[in-house]
Amino acid sequence: MKKFTTIKTLLVGLCAMGAMSAWADATSIYERGTTNAWSDADVEAWAGTGTIAIDGGLKTGGGNEGYERAVSITTKDNSILVVTATWDTGSSTGRPGGYNYLAFGNVEFRAYGQEPKGTAVIGGVETQLTNSKDDVRGVIWTVTATINKATSEVSYSVTLPSGKKEGTGTLSSTTGFTSFKMGYVKPGRIASTYQTLKAIEITEEEQTVKTASYTVQFLCDGETIKDPETREGVVGSTISLPATDSQPIKVLDSDNNITNKYIYVSDDAASNSINEDGSTIITVNFREANKYNYSATNSLGDVLASGSGFEGETGDYYWAAVLNVDGTLYTAPAVGSQYKGSILLDEDNKEASVTYTASEDITTLVFLAEGEDIFTKATGSAADTRGSMGAGGYQSSAKSFVTLPAGKYKMVVSNRCTGERTGIHVFTAGTGANAPTIFAVDGFGYNQTWTSEEFTLTANTDLYFQGGSDNQWVDYLYIYKTGDVELPENVTVEVSDAGWATLFTDFALNFEGTGLTAYTATLSESTVTLTEVTSVTAGTGVVLKGDAKTYEIPVIDGSDTAKGDLKGNATTATEANGTQYVLMMNGSNAQFTKATSGSIAAGKAYLEKAESESRILNVVFAGEATGIKAIETAKADGNVYNMAGQRVAAPQKGLFIMNGKKVIIK
Repeated sequence: MKKFTTIKTLLVGLCAMGAMSAWADATSIYERGTTNAWSDADVEAWAGTGTIAIDGGLKTGGGNEGYERAVSITTKDNSILVVTATWDTGSSTGRPGGYNYLAFGNVEFRAYGQEPKGTAVIGGVETQLTNSKDDVRGVIWTVTATINKATSEVSYSVTLPSGKKEGTGTLSSTTGFTSFKMGYVKPGRIASTYQTLKAIEITEEEQTVKTASYTVQFLCDGETIKDPETREGVVGSTISLPATDSQPIKVLDSDNNITNKYIYVSDDAASNSINEDGSTIITVNFREANKYNYSATNSLGDVLASGSGFEGETGDYYWAAVLNVDGTLYTAPAVGSQYKGSILLDEDNKEASVTYTASEDITTLVFLAEGEDIFTKATGSAADTRGSMGAGGYQSSAKSFVTLPAGKYKMVVSNRCTGERTGIHVFTAGTGANAPTIFAVDGFGYNQTWTSEEFTLTANTDLYFQGGSDNQWVDYLYIYKTGDVELPENVTVEVSDAGWATLFTDFALNFEGTGLTAYTATLSESTVTLTEVTSVTAGTGVVLKGDAKTYEIPVIDGSDTAKGDLKGNATTATEANGTQYVLMMNGSNAQFTKATSGSIAAGKAYLEKAESESRILNVVFAGEATGIKAIETAKADGNVYNMAGQRVAAPQKGLFIMNGKKVIIK
């Protein structure tokens, strides 16, 4: 159905806005008469100007759900639009915070659900139209808006039932009217009822207007600080400057640093109208911004940040969630889940402070570090705002981050993870990621803090870390001592009749004066090199040479000896899987032979070499030529072997092993 509406009353008020010609007849461009706002049945083509299309569906994003219909329309330049809508707010039964709405351009009207409140949202600013206790559910609103496209001005009125408040107002500097929409927004779920748009009518009235150019200049003490701008407007109309004209003007260098700044003071737009000859000049006055100093400190006297900047800017600073002060844990809270603050530069020498509080329980800290300082720095997932000191860390492969002496300890880790418990952070003790796990974190969420069970170290021990990602990182961690551990005086080892043995313990040992010769072992390709040592650090595997008997090896506090490649487990057996090589005797000769079944006893050392075809490994002493004066590695089985332990069918010239003895073939 087409409908024509007389809007003479409206025109009287609008004519005062500027010089305009005679009006054409009002033409209805859209009318909706159905009582079901979600039906597309009554949509009509707009003859000669375009087609109204309604597209809708589920509205999501930002935690909100609901229904929305958006209608795009094409209007004529410089026309006047009158939108009249009868709108039923519905009776939402959803959670508080949801609302029905009708919007045209940047003028929006809302009626809230269980929180009875009617509002107008004009250019993003919300104005309450009803008393806070007025229940507007089920209320019929009449909303009328008049949009002058020539002057970009809007007037509107809202009529509510008797006893309710009516709202009127004006809005300048609109972006024009190209669409209207109606819908329902509900956090988390969709309510059982929605708004109903009873009827909506849009009429358009063409107007003939004269336009002219005018100039806007930007000055500071009479000097130009920004290029003047030429704009168009309706002759005789009052000029309304956009908000951007009063924004500070910043002068930047090539690195985008602010070198100067100007602050808005005033303009003469309201006292001028647009002249037909283009002579109108609007002046926007600015002043030079002041430059202010700032600083941020903590309650312990540390300077967190200091500097200077132009007024209106901010100086950012970060702080650590935890600090170690002579073994005592000090903590400072986050502000809004962030360890980041900003100082607004609105006066000189402005200061900020972060207060730390000493813990009464944790006074034996032995280690504390920010994740980014000891691991790979994380740059994703809000690390700069959520992280203590504005960052965090993760580690793709195992990394040793601290060595602790013997004792009992607890570890505390703060991490930031998201998703379905995908942030795994594993802490291990010993020789690397394959050593026993003492702490594993499997959690998600912001600023989560985890405390390990008490763990005991019986000697100087390296702790290793592995896990996380750029978006799932450790914020900080610390370790504190909970008690001492009593170390044994000696470790007992038995050497067989063959005169050789291996040993792996959790203690640092001293072999001087024991009657044993001790060696660490390093593996390169198929050659094992034995290096004589007099002491070893905790968690070191050794090869021992001595007379057949039982020995007592003294336990010491520590050693600087390199650990080598021998592995082991001091307390439990290790299942053989074909990658380990163990020391075995072939008559009076010792050799490392692949272990493919069974298990390696607790306290015994072994070598690991994955995907190796070698059944035995060639063994040499450090500092000697390969194969010369070595421990024989070939079986006394009548076959011929080269010095790498490989059987040779037809030996040529060189050094070989036959029946366990070295033979030179010339």
